[in-house]
Amino acid sequence: MNTPYYIINMNLPNFTVPATLNQKGPSQQEVNQFRTAVDAWKKLSEEEQKTTPKPVAPETRFITNAEVCCDIMTAALQMAVPEGNPDVLRKMTKFHDAMTEALKDGQLMLSVDHYRFLQSKFAKADKWNTNPDVCKTVIAVQDAISRACFVGEKK
Repeated sequence: MNTPYYIINMNLPNFTVPATLNQKGPSQQEVNQFRTAVDAWKKLSEEEQKTTPKPVAPETRFITNAEVCCDIMTAALQMAVPEGNPDVLRKMTKFHDAMTEALKDGQLMLSVDHYRFLQSKFAKADKWNTNPDVCKTVIAVQDAISRACFVGEKK
């Protein structure tokens, strides 16, 4: 007998993520690396600066619907579970690993227990920004969660 699970389509079909949310700026680590490289470049002599290219600033990049969905789910979990005991932390780790794996094809596979955990925690997340773009996207992610496909046998 196969273990039952749910599949959530993180690609958010029939939904266009607003332009304000489909871009991701550079991480703080990338910004710090750039600043360090620029500082090192500035310390070079004028002759060396002429032959050494100036470091290129990290750019904002467009992200996929699956990445937006992952970000929204992660934010919901962080709102609903800001801290926890080791069992909760294990569950969160497994969930984050599953989401990272799902970014490859946009299909999040969760055990029945993890799916119920996500549903419960997403419903408890209540600190959302009320910007219209955020509202639409959170609702689209909630719809994707509620439309998850059950695969396996019911007992």
